[in-house]
Amino acid sequence: MAKRSPSRKARRNLQESKSFLWYHCYCQKTRAFWRCRRRQTMNRLMRLLTSGIVALMVSLLALPSGAYAAPVVPAAPTDCGLGDHWAAPYACDLIRHGIIEEAAELDLNAALDGASFRDLLVRAGASLADEAEGPLTRGEAIRLLAKAVAGDQLAGADLRVLEGYADAAAADQATREALAFLLLRGVLLGRDTGELDLDAPVTLGEAAKLISLAVPEPLPEGTDKISLLVYSDFHGRLEPNGAELGAARFTTAIAGQLLKNPNTVLIDGGDTFQGTPISNLVNGASVQDWRNKVGVKVATLGNHEFDWSQPTLQGLLATAEHPVIAANIFYEGTQDRPEWAVPSTTLKVGEYTIGFIGITTPETKGIVLAANVEGLDFVDPAPVINEEARKLREAGADLIVVVTHSPVDPGDEPLEIVGEVADWMPRVTERVDAVTGGHSHKQAAGYVLDASGNQVPAVQSGPHGTGLARIDLYVSRADKQVTKAAVEVWNPHQALAPTPWAADLVAKWAAEIEPIKQVPVGKLAHELSRNTEPSGESVLGDFITDAMLAGAPGAQIAAHNGGGIRAHLTPNEEGMVTWGDLYTTSPFGNTLVLVDMKGSEVKTLLEQALTGYVRQLRNEGGYRPLQVSGITFTWDYSKPDGERVVEIKLADGTPIDPDATYKVVVNNFMASGGDGLTILAQLADKQVDLGIVLLDALVDYVKALAADEPLSYELQNRIQVINMP
Repeated sequence: MAKRSPSRKARRNLQESKSFLWYHCYCQKTRAFWRCRRRQTMNRLMRLLTSGIVALMVSLLALPSGAYAAPVVPAAPTDCGLGDHWAAPYACDLIRHGIIEEAAELDLNAALDGASFRDLLVRAGASLADEAEGPLTRGEAIRLLAKAVAGDQLAGADLRVLEGYADAAAADQATREALAFLLLRGVLLGRDTGELDLDAPVTLGEAAKLISLAVPEPLPEGTDKISLLVYSDFHGRLEPNGAELGAARFTTAIAGQLLKNPNTVLIDGGDTFQGTPISNLVNGASVQDWRNKVGVKVATLGNHEFDWSQPTLQGLLATAEHPVIAANIFYEGTQDRPEWAVPSTTLKVGEYTIGFIGITTPETKGIVLAANVEGLDFVDPAPVINEEARKLREAGADLIVVVTHSPVDPGDEPLEIVGEVADWMPRVTERVDAVTGGHSHKQAAGYVLDASGNQVPAVQSGPHGTGLARIDLYVSRADKQVTKAAVEVWNPHQALAPTPWAADLVAKWAAEIEPIKQVPVGKLAHELSRNTEPSGESVLGDFITDAMLAGAPGAQIAAHNGGGIRAHLTPNEEGMVTWGDLYTTSPFGNTLVLVDMKGSEVKTLLEQALTGYVRQLRNEGGYRPLQVSGITFTWDYSKPDGERVVEIKLADGTPIDPDATYKVVVNNFMASGGDGLTILAQLADKQVDLGIVLLDALVDYVKALAADEPLSYELQNRIQVINMP
């Protein structure tokens, strides 16, 4: 007998129920309802058991009276029986809010007349004075919609955004202003032909998209909605590059969210500046310029904010036009924070006071150049969150949001969150209404559990301006408590119109650094990829360590941490590699350090690196794999930590002698024990910093090998792995 799917009405009722688990289990058509629910509950129970806090657990099926248990749901479930039509998600959104009546069959391709479109706008809560009758064109619908949602803002729309659309010039002034307003908020994209097709009839699907993207959500009486809009790990990506939107298009995506809900708080989750020439060459001033103008309201510090020294960081903090918060940074061995480490702040959003607490990943000390975090501790987040949350509540905060640069990673089940935040949140005893994440470069939207078993919505956007994440908090005006939280993460469309002021800003800063960036260095026959083989080896890793060996007089072995290789090395159409290309692969300004190491210590170095790599392979944190030159080695995945290296040979095939001393060149980040390579820190008295910048060595190596003829370079097969599952 065929399994009967739940009706759209049943799914909607379940989704809005107090138990989000019921909704998601019900919609899992590949498993029985109770088996799904039992599995989700047991998964969470096992995580709590392994954390040693089962005594604090509150049953997911019967939360105690008075517990804070606002259900967490997806922001926009798309399954309402409309199939895979491109407009189905937008139509489902309107059905869920009662704007479109639920029907067995909706023809999303059917043309809509003016009266029907106006009726949809009114149902959505738009305020309209204009009448609309008869057939309706796209141009007329756009004008009607923009006037309904923009009001006086229309006259100020930047018409330069229309320059990319061939048919916009023929439109009247009112239509042009409406077009510009909606393009600058991502409501419109235009056709593939480069036209807006203003005279075409409007279909129901197009109308659903326009209204879903532009009109604020209708709310129940006595309920307000506060939206937390989050991006993290921007890493200086002001310029577009494929899926990386660049600041001009990213600004458009952000503006669209502010249109949907004026009570939106834009949050920066850290690792904002480091990573591109347009940012690094001006110590982040270009990104700060954009961040101040785009309307960031609060930010936290990522580990990469410490890449340019504490004085440089303090200079950036001084130019930020919004609070930058980090509660878990203290002077080493004390309970005193640096003056620049502001733990928390409050913002007034509508009628509500929101307290924000900042958290920087406790991993920071081990993954940043030691000199740049000297004298600092990055402590366990849970106790400081409890302390700051109490203070903020006592000072009158209605809601508490924890803004972290700490991983919020997706689990195996719908809405399941794993990673660093999920590990320490069960020790947070004070009520927290939302958590945002960063650092791991993953996208996630779901919930974590606090010490009382309460569901706390948590999101992470993904890196490089490719994604946005949002938490919608539905708050009762009567008691200022969150009654429901919706979570979403998505990648804005790459065809969004660029916002002119942001494009101008990027062009100004790009012109400033262009002469340096475009200096040609050499030619490559193909891209050198940073992507690794299962063994951990990469083509670009081989190439960079060869460059280190060539650039360090007397060196016999070279090693480079994989996490320090930030991008593929990609030649342009003529095969040329520029200084800017090389800078993007190695942007940290690291220097070369020569270390005298016994063969046994070289083995320890490899073992420590493999411990971090295996942790990463098992999704347990860890680090990208070590890259080497001057040696080959074989390792066994099945062995325990410290026992994986099977064989090490020098480049000539001679086995390494455990008692012999070798000159090993590493970068100064590794030399200080970064990425868990503590053996190098223990050999500080056997180190000599050569003062040679790694990037300079790489530039010289490319010039020497590829100045005249394109260089073809392949994987060197220096690392072999056995018993890999």
